[in-house]
Amino acid sequence: MTSVAERVGDLLTEAGVPNAVIDLDWLRRSWPSPTGDRFNVAMALRNLRSVARNYREAGAVRIVLAGVIETRDGRDRHEDAVGVPLSVCRLRVDLALVRARLAQRHEGEGACFSDTWPGPGNWTRSWKQPQSRTSRLTPPT
Repeated sequence: MTSVAERVGDLLTEAGVPNAVIDLDWLRRSWPSPTGDRFNVAMALRNLRSVARNYREAGAVRIVLAGVIETRDGRDRHEDAVGVPLSVCRLRVDLALVRARLAQRHEGEGACFSDTWPGPGNWTRSWKQPQSRTSRLTPPT
């Protein structure tokens, strides 16, 4: 996601469109996460509100976010934090590639994910291809 967001930011810059690229993972990266919010979404949203406001005030007319938004409520919360309507793009990637990239990114961290991380040797047992379903997040009209 980050690579794609960076490329979108590059294309906007080349087109002369004032922009900012924000990786949501960095806005939530702190420890410990509060009970009930293991991905620290509340912190990410607090930080996103401030950072997005700063970029808008500095002249950005497009803000590109890299991150995972899993629900409509999550989308609405991110839109509220950014302060402008969102257009959401879903990236579809082969599950094997996702597994390989996560294993590489978190090499040696298996113990840190004891209850959620299957570790590179346990992919087939712990990870399953999600069932196909259509759900599309669309911007408000």
